[in-house]
Amino acid sequence: MADRPLRRGKLAVHSPSRIDKQITSFIVIGFAAIGAEIENPFGYDKNDLNLDFFCHQIINQELAAITARPFPPPEEWVFSSDNQTLGIQGVGADRVVLEGMTTLRMGLKGLGSGGQVVGWSRTNSGVA
Repeated sequence: MADRPLRRGKLAVHSPSRIDKQITSFIVIGFAAIGAEIENPFGYDKNDLNLDFFCHQIINQELAAITARPFPPPEEWVFSSDNQTLGIQGVGADRVVLEGMTTLRMGLKGLGSGGQVVGWSRTNSGVA
């Protein structure tokens, strides 16, 4: 059957031929195959990305960056009043130790419920 124009008013509309349909089908199936490859790019096929190599390189670089300089002693940063223990500025680990476990648990319970930290302030129990 020949590709004949169909007349509709002043415009001539061509019906798609069998080759047009085959080309369109080939393109759609190709897009589906490409989508399947893009969906899971990590694996062990020949054209997959080597996730093991990427992770190994990232881990090596991060460990090198972390261990490149000496760590400060914990006394300098754990017991600092610049910490924001329980979300309150100026409450360091020394304050947590002085206040005790009961007050710490109440404060953590307040954080977990999305409310205010209970039992803590900058001058709680006379500790500055």
